[in-house]
Amino acid sequence: MAANFHVYMSSAGSGKTYTLVKEYLKIVLLDPGAVRHILAITFTNAAAAEMKGRIIEALGNISDLKINNGNRKGIALLNDIVSDLKNKGNSIPSEDTVIENSRLVLKRILHDYSDFAVSTIDSFVHRVIRTFAFDLRLPVNFEVELDADNLLGQAVDLIIDKAGKDREITRLLVSYILNQADDEQDIRIGEKIAKMAHRLTDEDSIMYIERLKDTSIEDFYDIAGKLTASVRSFEGEIKKEAVAALDLINREGIPGSAFYGGNRGSIYSYFKNLADGKIREKLTPGKFAGETIWGNKWFSGKCDPHH
Repeated sequence: MAANFHVYMSSAGSGKTYTLVKEYLKIVLLDPGAVRHILAITFTNAAAAEMKGRIIEALGNISDLKINNGNRKGIALLNDIVSDLKNKGNSIPSEDTVIENSRLVLKRILHDYSDFAVSTIDSFVHRVIRTFAFDLRLPVNFEVELDADNLLGQAVDLIIDKAGKDREITRLLVSYILNQADDEQDIRIGEKIAKMAHRLTDEDSIMYIERLKDTSIEDFYDIAGKLTASVRSFEGEIKKEAVAALDLINREGIPGSAFYGGNRGSIYSYFKNLADGKIREKLTPGKFAGETIWGNKWFSGKCDPHH
């Protein structure tokens, strides 16, 4: 099998498509019936259309030699194909036979165009799935939706529509809304569920989905509870440290204006926000607080030397 596997690698415009067309022709011109046994796969519709066009054009040029022996494109291609076949030790039919075969192949393609299998990967897979639709328990008239946003939007609408009808889904949605409310987030959850679905359909997420596919709903509730408790504990520790920092500053009688950045945006304001419980909104330090932390800039130009 390895001897029949060939890889053609070259830069754009160097003749890869011509080479592939020639390889296709070398098969069908020896056996016109091989058309229905060849599958050519491309990545894009444009590439598939170009490949089909080039094959039909080549067959037309070669078959034209039967009445027009001055067709230079046909002569060059015929000579190229015959030379390749001879080099590979194939039994070579006469040029007249090759020309006649090109006419037969072209006729087969035009009469049974569905046998001319040059298509994109997704088109081929679609044909396979449609062929086995019954075995896959799919409706025979199913359609493929290429707009992922539209598909996810419909899926989200179907889920939300089950609220109040499906007990488990209702429980999940209510739990999600309550969590959003507790975190003072927007409780209109449709868009958030759609964003989550986008992440789940991303190919980088496949390995994580595989790990979670056997996880039950109750396991997810348990995990969510532990994560919430961990987050609350973390936030409590941050608030505790911020309160301790403010107590120290106040005990030393240092006003907020003494810190780099003044009363607004300084490390003093940063600690105050965290001590007030604004942890999720203010955890990332602003410009002045950040320069204090990472640039060691602690006091402002108005700072009293005694502080």
